[in-house]
Amino acid sequence: MRNKSKYLGINQPIPYKVLEEVVFYLLKGQVMSKEHIIRHLQEYIKGENRIGKAYNHINTIIASTENIILNTRKHITSESYFKLSNEDRLAMIICLISLTFPVTYEILNVLASGFKVQSKINKAYINQKLMASYGSNRGIYNAIGAVLPMLVEYGILNRYKIGVYELATQKEIQNDYLNEMYAYADIKLSESKSILLDDIDHRPWYLYFKIHIGKNQNIGLIKYTESRIGHGYLMV
Repeated sequence: MRNKSKYLGINQPIPYKVLEEVVFYLLKGQVMSKEHIIRHLQEYIKGENRIGKAYNHINTIIASTENIILNTRKHITSESYFKLSNEDRLAMIICLISLTFPVTYEILNVLASGFKVQSKINKAYINQKLMASYGSNRGIYNAIGAVLPMLVEYGILNRYKIGVYELATQKEIQNDYLNEMYAYADIKLSESKSILLDDIDHRPWYLYFKIHIGKNQNIGLIKYTESRIGHGYLMV
């Protein structure tokens, strides 16, 4: 069913290195100045309009994820942030982007469903699947055009050739808190109250990152509960 009112909000790729530094400052309890962010964006993006769009997207991420960043600071400090594995830092940033711009989550799920039946996916397939949800409008094309280059730059996808993509190697999340954050993002963005613990390996979101989470883990973002018939659920 088409829903043209669904929020998109993104139409310009955000360079990973810039966003990583922004997150580092947030974990210090600080916000990078506009001048600092713009200066950093200029290293990767040409054109005042494109730089302005990326800056606005970064501001939206800062505002939209304030609560989860505050919670993250209890478990990951600015000092420990760069001690995380590259995969863990990437997982955090993917979660923050997806929680701010849910179309990113939907694109990742569309790609994952496609990769389960074929090794390469073209942009036409992605457009078709997203149009079924958002309708055929410029906004969804712009969002896809922003998110796909980010996924390639971030190492989630490989670009086989122009307009054709392959799945990069699956990453593995080691940090306990970030394991929970990744599952939390899935539950929130799928608009589910809970997900079956046994279903994790079959859900599209987990094609990109392997998580380690069980019934004894309870840092606070999610909780484990067991039904009367013995099925374990993760809930937010």
